[in-house]
Amino acid sequence: FRIYLGNIMRIVCLNISAYVLP
Repeated sequence: FRIYLGNIMRIVCLNISAYVLP
């Protein structure tokens, strides 16, 4: 479960950075 949550957080962070950065 820890790895699964880690992957989700990583994807979320990437999506946020991709959305904020041009």
